[in-house]
Amino acid sequence: MTTTPTQILDKNGKQTTVHKKGDVVITSPRAKRAPTVKITPGESEYELIDGEVVSVPNSVTDFRGVTTNEYGDRCFVSVGWENKDGSEYLIALTPCCNASGKGWYDDEAEMGLTVCRKCMNEVSDIHGDEVRPGAYTPLAAA
Repeated sequence: MTTTPTQILDKNGKQTTVHKKGDVVITSPRAKRAPTVKITPGESEYELIDGEVVSVPNSVTDFRGVTTNEYGDRCFVSVGWENKDGSEYLIALTPCCNASGKGWYDDEAEMGLTVCRKCMNEVSDIHGDEVRPGAYTPLAAA
């Protein structure tokens, strides 16, 4: 997926350019300065460990980072649940709805699929399994 330059107004009302990959706003760590405003109401910006700043919808709870599925879609990584030992089970949210994936058996095709829990469209298998450390870009240390 390629990035799309998009013009926004910064906190001082001046026009600035950010780059988008789908609905995810990307700012280069090499930029003179990253935008410090929310891109749209209902979104917050987070800095990743590699210096990249991403804009994440506030509907995404327990945001931990980003990953890419085999189709090249950037996906938010979130906490699915907490394990009994206190560790977090991380999931890659679907690019279509920012929801979790689930297994689904297609009787007609006689095969199992991974689908978006919200819209039921077929998605990458990454959305039906745990995201392990090293398989995603985590948030920068606070």
